[in-house]
Amino acid sequence: CDTCIRQHEGEGKQRDVGRLDDMVRQCESTLLFNDVWDRTVKRSETDTVSCLSRIWCIYEILCSVRAGHDLVVMLPEEERVRFLEALEESSGAAQDALAYVDVKTAESFDPKDKERIMEQVEEVGGAAKVTQIVIAAMNDALANVAVRAVEEGEKASML
Repeated sequence: CDTCIRQHEGEGKQRDVGRLDDMVRQCESTLLFNDVWDRTVKRSETDTVSCLSRIWCIYEILCSVRAGHDLVVMLPEEERVRFLEALEESSGAAQDALAYVDVKTAESFDPKDKERIMEQVEEVGGAAKVTQIVIAAMNDALANVAVRAVEEGEKASML
């Protein structure tokens, strides 16, 4: 399933935003492309941050969790390797990175979008609860990245 949300203000965009939760429920899973696995806070203007710094991505994760769907994280190969190396150094590497996720500080290009999404967040139980839901979902999804790497390694060694 796929959808897009109109980017220009107006009735169409408001309707699209209101339907996002329903659209996600129609999908079987959510695939999240994440450029970096551990940078959720911008350290400089040129810093690349993960999608977890953006309110729309957080909201889509929330919708996926509420629908009971799997969240699948895809990382560029160099990031996947960097993630797996970090796990070898510390099994808590993912939790350490995810500790900085915060719905309240997530950004949106359009401030009205953030207002709309924060209204939805409040309906679900507030920013703290949604932050916990998103962190738990991401923790599971990143654990699955590691599991897939182990399985792929086992398959490669069998050949």
